[in-house]
Amino acid sequence: MTEPNSFLWTVLIHVHVENRRYEEAFSLFTQMHGESIEPLNFTIASVLKALAREGRVKDGETINGLVLKFGFGSDLTVQNAILDLFMRCGKLDVARRIFDQMDEKDVVSWNSMICGYGSNGRVDIAR
Repeated sequence: MTEPNSFLWTVLIHVHVENRRYEEAFSLFTQMHGESIEPLNFTIASVLKALAREGRVKDGETINGLVLKFGFGSDLTVQNAILDLFMRCGKLDVARRIFDQMDEKDVVSWNSMICGYGSNGRVDIAR
């Protein structure tokens, strides 16, 4: 078998997230990071998705800190995952600041904001 690389780690993490095995996904990411294997943008997005689903905003903030280190600060996929994390965890002001600072927004960005406001009882803002 091939030496594990960023792509293989990302696939492993993604499969765990898609099967709702969030803790295992985060554990794999921690192991990957411990072995000094640089993540891909999709690795970060998958880990953020797992943390968002579990409401683990503190761990998400830690991962968010790695975003700049690995050069994903302006990556739309990663930014959308960060928005989703903060909205799902009720950090509406933080998500709004990030959204306002994004150079590019797509339908996922807008949906994250609208759904996030709606699910947090702020339909007035979602409109």
